[in-house]
Amino acid sequence: MVFVDRALDAGATLVVIDPRRTQSAERASLLIQPRPGTDAALALAVAHALIEAGDIDAAFIAAHVHGFDAFAESVAEWTPERAAAVTDVPPEYIRRLAELFAISPATICAGFGLQRFVNGGQTMRAMMA
Repeated sequence: MVFVDRALDAGATLVVIDPRRTQSAERASLLIQPRPGTDAALALAVAHALIEAGDIDAAFIAAHVHGFDAFAESVAEWTPERAAAVTDVPPEYIRRLAELFAISPATICAGFGLQRFVNGGQTMRAMMA
């Protein structure tokens, strides 16, 4: 938590995505509590929202990303409303998370929960995408 505390003291925004209410959650500006095992749906909906809003770095994508058009097409169906039905996270929270990711710089600390279920690797890939 020392690094989180330092970042918050310097003006960072903390978002916690965890079905549990943790010590970190108490300091978060946004707490998202998805149904366990639905993190990938949340990640795909955030990607959908970022692409739909145009909050992507087109120059970076053109220079460094292979397969972006196919990825964008695959997340088109993952609207915040559809993800809300899967994750139990309100669509407005999903959109707010996307807005926060659009602010640079951003980072993800996945924690330990993802390694504890069978689709953890795929979920991490969805998060990184």
